[in-house]
Amino acid sequence: MNTNDRHAEADGVIASSGISLTGSKGTDQRKVRYAVVGIGSFAQSRVLPGMRRARNAELVALVSGDREKARRFQEKYGVPYTYTYEQLHECLSNSEIDAVYIVLPNALHRDFTVWSAAYGKHVLCEKPMANTVAECDDMIAACRRHQVKLMIGYRMHFEPANLRMRELLGSSAIGDVKLIHSTMSQADQLIGDPEQWRLNARMSGGGPVADLGVYAINEASWLLSERPCEVQAHVPHSAVPRFRQVPESATFRLSFPTKGDVVASCSYGVARTSWVEVMGDQGRLRLDPAYHYNRPLQLCIETESERKTEPFPMTDQVALEIEHFSRCIVNDREPEPSGEEGRRDRAVIDAIFESARHGGAVQLHW
Repeated sequence: MNTNDRHAEADGVIASSGISLTGSKGTDQRKVRYAVVGIGSFAQSRVLPGMRRARNAELVALVSGDREKARRFQEKYGVPYTYTYEQLHECLSNSEIDAVYIVLPNALHRDFTVWSAAYGKHVLCEKPMANTVAECDDMIAACRRHQVKLMIGYRMHFEPANLRMRELLGSSAIGDVKLIHSTMSQADQLIGDPEQWRLNARMSGGGPVADLGVYAINEASWLLSERPCEVQAHVPHSAVPRFRQVPESATFRLSFPTKGDVVASCSYGVARTSWVEVMGDQGRLRLDPAYHYNRPLQLCIETESERKTEPFPMTDQVALEIEHFSRCIVNDREPEPSGEEGRRDRAVIDAIFESARHGGAVQLHW
């Protein structure tokens, strides 16, 4: 879907709890009925409220291993059904559920997607898509085999400031892109349980690289409409005990065929930071914050003739993402971001770790 189509979908603004929801006009608003699988912190803070705000979605089921937590959110959101993971067969057999939103640790994405597809449920899966390219292939194949939609939860594709930046690049507002700098860090992500799944190599599939670095990977390819052809990375050892299994930080460079390089960093050891800067031969764009969802955004546009800042209110990116996926289901359209896009990003994550191990550049062949 091109930028103009995105803006057509994002026409009109309504206020909800201090957050703007930019939605569509003139589209089929039949509600798609969802089960949310996993109600951890992101599901609680973004997905469940997003389901309430999305005008063409209805939350009808919660799946959680914690019965008390499930009952609490069932009451808060008026959800008809709750299930444990042991009751997944019963959940997926429920004819009142059209789609699932998988908000589980990364290592579980593959299995829950394949199972959901086998029951004819459409799948919206959080990023990163899975822990290996082979798992991504299994997910794509299962959804194709059972003729259901598969979308990966890259919410930035629906955020107005990011859409504006892509529009400016498409119109060559800063000339030819030469370099992108990007960073995302969240030390506060790890506050609480020192044994949480993000610090577990098997469950997370790459710590901050898979969790945070994937934003820079996906954003660059999306903004430039190109796939990277080479990766070079540095993933240093950390002496901090909690980073025994996953890195604390990583820095990597992505080279693109015609659009220059992307230099990016991600960290679980640095205070919350999130920005992206795109530099061209006639100007630059800087979005700060770029990837977080709980604050307004500022886009700085600097060219040879002017410098200005465009403010963007805090927007419910997850609600917009859910609305897009629901429209794709109702109108039988292929969603974007697709499973193939999630697979490509997983391949780049793998190349980052390969480069770090061997100390050289890794070529990517699509």
